[in-house]
Amino acid sequence: MFKKFLNGLVFGSGFAIAFVAIWAIGLSYVIPMVIENTSNKEPDMSGSKIESVVPLAKDTTKKREYKLHKGAEYERKIPMNGGMLSIAIFDEDSGKDRPNSFQAWVTKNEAFIVSTEGDIPTIKRVPYKTTIPVDFASNLVHDNVGFHKQNSTMTISEIEIKRLKDGRPSSREGYLNGELRMTENGVVFLMPNKYEHNKSLQPTAENGG
Repeated sequence: MFKKFLNGLVFGSGFAIAFVAIWAIGLSYVIPMVIENTSNKEPDMSGSKIESVVPLAKDTTKKREYKLHKGAEYERKIPMNGGMLSIAIFDEDSGKDRPNSFQAWVTKNEAFIVSTEGDIPTIKRVPYKTTIPVDFASNLVHDNVGFHKQNSTMTISEIEIKRLKDGRPSSREGYLNGELRMTENGVVFLMPNKYEHNKSLQPTAENGG
């Protein structure tokens, strides 16, 4: 009886070993092949054709545009390390040797209003607005003193500012009836010329004017 038990034990062990061997072979070869065949399966596109795609509609409406300032767009921007100066010369006689003025000086991050009476400038910092610099500067003047016949807005370059810092005259004094000046805090403004100088620029009866 003990012999039969041993024979059965040997047979069972052999069967278990065979089962483990078959299972290992299945894991090593059969299952990877099944997974590979499944993951690499391509869709059946037989009988298909390429179709044209409907293009997206574009807005073809033409809009007419009008720009007050002629020339390149850079004229409406503050130059690098420069600024925008807007000036209003009052029409009324100031009763002093120079006409009075109201001005606005705008840089990339600061804004000031300037009032000149005779030789004395009065400066005030104002809140800065992120907008088109030429409009911001001119609006500061208009909102404070309205329109005057001799309103003007111009850009001041970095080179011009350096000249003023060094105490040298502006390169624009050949056609400006005044002198560009700078305060110790870096605010640029125009000091209008004296009335006598203004009269000398006007034609007279003696010279055929």
